Amino acid sequence: MTGAVIRSAGGEADVAFLARMLCWAADWEAAQLDESALERPEVARYVEGWGRPGDTAVVADKAGELVGAAWFRLFDANEPGYGFVDRRTPELTIGVEPSQASAHSAITRPRISGRAASCRVVLASELNVMLP
Repeated sequence: MTGAVIRSAGGEADVAFLARMLCWAADWEAAQLDESALERPEVARYVEGWGRPGDTAVVADKAGELVGAAWFRLFDANEPGYGFVDRRTPELTIGVEPSQASAHSAITRPRISGRAASCRVVLASELNVMLP
């Protein structure tokens, strides 16, 4: 994605954008954005109360417009996420505006450092792929 800047997410506008990207990620085959996905607890848990310990996100900004995001969040066994492994293994979510499909490769480059570098990451997808 030419001209995109990948930066750490922060602030209310970025969190609202994460929610938008979550809707695309939750229903990736949809032709139109369906924000009702956020009404489903199993989806909403990926952004509700954003900013708790372990929450980490980046957004892709192209000429002042947010076009994609990637984030990870830790869950525990009492309220697991879709691809729950254990409370130390974050779940990764990636969402990209459909008009910016090339943003996917820019966002998924290794930009999230620290704990993510030494963790297994579970991609909650139809393929249920687990990366070492």
